[in-house]
Amino acid sequence: MSINSEPSAEDAVRRLIALYAFKLDDRDYTALATMLHEDCIMAVGTFRLTGRDEMISSVAGMQTQEPGRHLLGPTVVQLDDESHASAWTDMVGIVPGPDNTQIIAGTWRYHDRLVLTEDGWLFTHRFLHSPAEPLMSGAPSVPTR
Repeated sequence: MSINSEPSAEDAVRRLIALYAFKLDDRDYTALATMLHEDCIMAVGTFRLTGRDEMISSVAGMQTQEPGRHLLGPTVVQLDDESHASAWTDMVGIVPGPDNTQIIAGTWRYHDRLVLTEDGWLFTHRFLHSPAEPLMSGAPSVPTR
């Protein structure tokens, strides 16, 4: 039995999304930066960040308490062409609570756009919204199939 060392495009995108959550929880901002296109856009509700440096600086500033966890549900990947993809992932945020407990901070959905580069897949857009918010302008809608 041989092992195929080249993952499919869909698997490579899913891996990037999972690694982003791990590295965010580990506060490894250097690794996170390598996952973002230099002109990456992140939108959370009405809050919008443009560029890798601004995004990393802002994300690092949000991580003020003890580390939590970003728990991801299954990711749906849609290949738009050979070098562009869209992906959707539900996420549950867990944060430390009193007396060594953990609390669910909320649930969100990532709507991602990605590009394939010489360095692999990179995020170009990360839209994050809660179920209580309308979908942001420019965020790809979840496909029906």
